[in-house]
Amino acid sequence: MRDRDAFRAVGLSTTCSFGNTGAIPGLWQSFNAREGNVQGAVAGMAYVVCCDADETRPFRYVAGVEANGKTEGLDLVELPAGRYVVFTHSGHISVCWPKPER
Repeated sequence: MRDRDAFRAVGLSTTCSFGNTGAIPGLWQSFNAREGNVQGAVAGMAYVVCCDADETRPFRYVAGVEANGKTEGLDLVELPAGRYVVFTHSGHISVCWPKPER
């Protein structure tokens, strides 16, 4: 868990569910090709933001980076200050089994 000030994530998103995540590797591939176009990007790490989720319906999965502004053609998610779970992953996204930082 990590406390964070409010920040913005800018990237690409798709709708998926816990039972249907097949679009995620392709989403990252598309985002990686456009990452250099993110205006005001903060170097250092990528983010996954899962939005609008509950157990009964699909959710929005955003692959992106922290940024200081909006980039046309990419999605923007405003994240409030709070305590967030942080996962570390290295390797291909198709074999991502996150392990939270301690």
